[in-house]
Amino acid sequence: MEERPDNKRDVFLRGFLKFARRALNIVLSAFVLGLAACILSFFFDLSMPMPSRMREQILSLAQNFGINIEAEEIRVSLNGRLDFSDLKVSFINSQKPLFTAKNLKADFEILKLLRGRLGLRALYLQGCDIYSGFGGNSNFPIFENLSLNAFKRGDFYKISFANFYFETLCVSLCGNVSEQFLLENLSGGEGSSKNSFKQWDDFCEKAHFSKQYLKTFNFPAANIEFDIEKDGLARAFLRANSSGFSVDVSGRTLKFSDFASFLSYEKKGVRHLVSAEILSTGADFGGEVLAKSCKAFANLDLNEMRLLNIHASLSNLNVYGAEIGYAEIMKDALNLADIKTLRTSLDGLKSFWKIGGGSLGAEFTGSVEDFNVKLSGNFSPEPLLKCSLIPEAEELGWFRFSDSGIFLDGGAKVKIDVETKTPSVECKMFLDIQNSLLFGVDAKSLSGDVFYDSKSGDFWANGARAVSTEGWIVDADIYQNLKTFDYKFMISGSLRPSAINHFMEEWWKDVFGDFKFVKDFPCADIVVYGTWGNPEFMDVYGFVSLQNAYRNNVLFDEASLVVWVNPARISIFDLYVRNADRTLMGALDWAYFSKKLDSYNENRIFARSTLNREELIAMGGEKVKESLEILDFDEAPKISLNLLMKNPDREKNAPDIMNLDYECAGNTRAGKFELQNLKFKSYILGDDIYLSEMDFIIANGRGAGEVFVGKRDGKDYFSAKLNIEKANQQKFMDVLLGLSKSPNEKKAAVEDEAGVENSKYGVLNANVDISGFSDFLESFKGKGEIFLENPKLATINIFGLFSRLTSVLRLPVGSFELSYAESPFEIEDAQISFDDIKITGPAAKIIGKARYDFSKDLINANLIFSPFSEVKTPLVSHIMSVVNPISSLAEVEVRGNFDNPDVSINLRPLNVFKSDESIMEKFEKKMDAEESDRKKSE
Repeated sequence: MEERPDNKRDVFLRGFLKFARRALNIVLSAFVLGLAACILSFFFDLSMPMPSRMREQILSLAQNFGINIEAEEIRVSLNGRLDFSDLKVSFINSQKPLFTAKNLKADFEILKLLRGRLGLRALYLQGCDIYSGFGGNSNFPIFENLSLNAFKRGDFYKISFANFYFETLCVSLCGNVSEQFLLENLSGGEGSSKNSFKQWDDFCEKAHFSKQYLKTFNFPAANIEFDIEKDGLARAFLRANSSGFSVDVSGRTLKFSDFASFLSYEKKGVRHLVSAEILSTGADFGGEVLAKSCKAFANLDLNEMRLLNIHASLSNLNVYGAEIGYAEIMKDALNLADIKTLRTSLDGLKSFWKIGGGSLGAEFTGSVEDFNVKLSGNFSPEPLLKCSLIPEAEELGWFRFSDSGIFLDGGAKVKIDVETKTPSVECKMFLDIQNSLLFGVDAKSLSGDVFYDSKSGDFWANGARAVSTEGWIVDADIYQNLKTFDYKFMISGSLRPSAINHFMEEWWKDVFGDFKFVKDFPCADIVVYGTWGNPEFMDVYGFVSLQNAYRNNVLFDEASLVVWVNPARISIFDLYVRNADRTLMGALDWAYFSKKLDSYNENRIFARSTLNREELIAMGGEKVKESLEILDFDEAPKISLNLLMKNPDREKNAPDIMNLDYECAGNTRAGKFELQNLKFKSYILGDDIYLSEMDFIIANGRGAGEVFVGKRDGKDYFSAKLNIEKANQQKFMDVLLGLSKSPNEKKAAVEDEAGVENSKYGVLNANVDISGFSDFLESFKGKGEIFLENPKLATINIFGLFSRLTSVLRLPVGSFELSYAESPFEIEDAQISFDDIKITGPAAKIIGKARYDFSKDLINANLIFSPFSEVKTPLVSHIMSVVNPISSLAEVEVRGNFDNPDVSINLRPLNVFKSDESIMEKFEKKMDAEESDRKKSE
């Protein structure tokens, strides 16, 4: 029966040893007669080609064992050396060689061979290629260009050097192996069931498979040192290195630079201990994750195929732009068979991270596809905020962390979908942050419980408490979605509102800026919704209240408001400020027609106030202060305000629109006027101010009317309709004199002591309807009437002019009772006309016309003094005896400069027979003619 190839392989080594002994016995028997020559050969390397007959006998003998040997030349030396050139060894049934060698030299100990033992003394190989397995059909060798030099030293064979290539891997090795161990393992031993050839076949198959991994290394090299004892105890050390190493994982190419590995092996009894160390000066994990150095350590248990005491580390990591100083992972044992199935037990796995100035540790339990992790330690999140996976957001500038960073203590549960390899994470942790800038606020501490669910992306910080460095404290629930980057903050407690100015626009500073708090900070209850990176889309709703706070150095008893922000508007309503019994209530609204809080379109303000002047300025700032320079008051007024302001950046030259109702029980100073109990309603459109329903007290009299002030053609324009009733003459004249620009006129009025004293008995009524440009008197146009009643009117310097007239005429006006004066007037073309002057009393009358050109300071007047004209009693005879009656016919003309006019007197006795109307008509014609002549002469 033909022997099976497998059986031939099983007995190959034993047969080869027997073949070697027989072959050498044949050679030595042929030369037994040449003993002298043999002795010489011990001292000289004498070799000769093997005789052809002997060669054929040896090759035939090898074929009997199923081995085919081919050699270009076989030489034999009398000292026991066989020298093969261009050797090829293969099995008879194999189409491919087992190995080939350019040269093989083997030295044997002749005496041991004669006793039937191998007696190999030295072995030398050059240019050897070893192929895969006994009877293998691979076209490519496993090991190439093997060079080996080995010799026997005592009971050991020493390999002084061995070099070969395994694919692109260059290997060099040296070491010692026990002769007894070598023979037992090659032969399998007598009666042994050990199949060394099958082990070699298995090794060759795995070696061919592993070659594909070597292609990922650039210029790999390895050095091996080993020692093997006769009882199988062994030690080995491997050093391997490569200028670069890359591997594809899940579509990403991982690259390592200056890759090096160290492996030590030791066999003790039945235990195999393998320690491995891998080093790299740099790593690139798919282009977005970089490490400046990598290290890995582990022990391999070959009996159970486990990795023991695993320790891997990465230094100076850059993960998508986020910098991590150091990371390491540790595990006592890892079953290699479970790695591909994701069922590897992570029990005992630990990791350690240095992020910023902190250190974070983790412990794992469970399997790769379903595990729990416990985290504890601190880290600085600022390096992580630089990660390119986190979208750029202005709000990230609101955070700064101290060296201690964030302290965490908690755990997480992670599940990995076997099909998609996608992880899902649920975690719960306690968080504590000390001495940091949080949401733009200097915080002494922030602590609370944190929850995270990766499926939904939801992140919650529940029951968080923040303490600012200023001392205010808030409790908060913080929500964020790490997929959509939505957030929600629910804040309750005390805070300083201006500390969160960065959330709002400049108006927030206007409302809550410059507050100083006496004892307690304001209480707040606020909810904020939004999306990171889109501060223009925000929703805020909250209530804020405070007590005993200074604003602009004015102490207020209490204040509160409700704030509401959404992408269409920012509103403050239910605004309430109180100081004693004075209050301010109102609302403010900023409208954003773009539906995002980028730049407002219009601002609306509503307010009702009973605050005093100081408090209003403190609340409103410089704008209110400027307004109160025009309108000043002693007692707190009642003010009702509605204001609409367009954004000038969006609508240039868009006017502000305001309605203002004002009521003040005390004095109000409007410019140079001092009014009491002033009430009015106003409408303001840009520079145009409309005052209506005015009601006030001036000089103890009642005033009413309406006023307009504004811009026309770029100039200040006014229009006024006013009515004064029952004003005290003296006080009213004080008001008028206060408006006068002439110090001489003021002086004259003061010097007329009798007139000043008697003016207090007068009552004044007047109405006026006038308009024009404030700085252009010639533009004034209007009309009015003035009525004055005073029993001592004759003693009073009424207009200044009349005082001078009576002095020039030497008319005894003071001897008559003049108690009433009136005159309508008109203003136009820089001229005021008194067309019907009447000054009357029980015993005299003055009538006439007067015109004053205030642009040229010229007076033109005609007056008739008519004593006794009003006398209706027997007292006439008495008066006649005192006054010359001819004076009743006196007609007075006044012409020229107002301060020094020309005065002429004409006696017109016939005027006594004319009516007042006809006299006045004559005066008007005369004055018109004179004025016409004057204009022509000019």
